Amino acid sequence: MSPFLTRPYRSGPPRAKAARSVSHFKLRHYLALRSLEPLGADRYTARADVTIKGVTRPLAFPVDLRLTDGRAHLTGAFVVDRTQFGIGTTGPWNRLVDRRVTVRVQLQARPA
Repeated sequence: MSPFLTRPYRSGPPRAKAARSVSHFKLRHYLALRSLEPLGADRYTARADVTIKGVTRPLAFPVDLRLTDGRAHLTGAFVVDRTQFGIGTTGPWNRLVDRRVTVRVQLQARPA
């Protein structure tokens, strides 16, 4: 096994940082926001489609949406079960990342 593959997973924080790095694994994932349903104040339910490795699934998750200085700031998070996208179902690497992974979303937008 190469040192590159073993070094990030030996202990503590380096493992956690490597596991969260999208560029480290060169993953391609897409989130298509479909709608925002108001819950009150700055809280909304976001309805979206998430596509990972060519598999698309609908989901709903809570977000905060704030308007400041002419910009929209949206933050939220959702949990993905990797097995629903064909990830983590076979192979020796399955135990390195939990089956359920939290995805945090941050978006800033301004008028064109």
